[in-house]
Amino acid sequence: MIGLPGVGKTTVGKLIAKRTGFVLLDHNIMYKEICCFLEKGTYAAHLLNGRMHLVIMNLLLMQSPIPGIICTMSIRYEPTSQTVRNATRMIKHAGAKVNFVKLECDWNEHKRRILMPSRQGLNKTNTVAKLKKYMNGACFNGLKKFPPLVINNTRLPANKCAKKIINAFGLPERTPAR
Repeated sequence: MIGLPGVGKTTVGKLIAKRTGFVLLDHNIMYKEICCFLEKGTYAAHLLNGRMHLVIMNLLLMQSPIPGIICTMSIRYEPTSQTVRNATRMIKHAGAKVNFVKLECDWNEHKRRILMPSRQGLNKTNTVAKLKKYMNGACFNGLKKFPPLVINNTRLPANKCAKKIINAFGLPERTPAR
């Protein structure tokens, strides 16, 4: 799952994981730890984050059975494009399926989300100035072989966005415990 900071990748990813039993690899969790010793926003920090994703993904693919993996990624072109190409090869080699989702929202909604108190102190982009800086860089929009399902979730609640993704890819939902 790709998209600019604040579009809801983590929130929607958590909901999909809960409904499907998939494992969520959220780039924010690892990135927070990486930024304890590498400067946030640097190529090195993003590269290490991508490499950590690949190692964990490989370990998860070797463990059976897991129903699937949801991976949230930075939309920054490099090194995300390298990470995604390597992950795609790894996933295909394991005989699994690759799906891409790109989340978007309108500018005013995006600004509102970036400034939400829940983003403060989490090593997430949390100012409009940082968001604009991000938007001025080269962005990763998926691979030609795997065009993303693009969802504008400006007026779409996170639970409905998750359901839309589950339905679009025919992901199996867990039966709720009684």
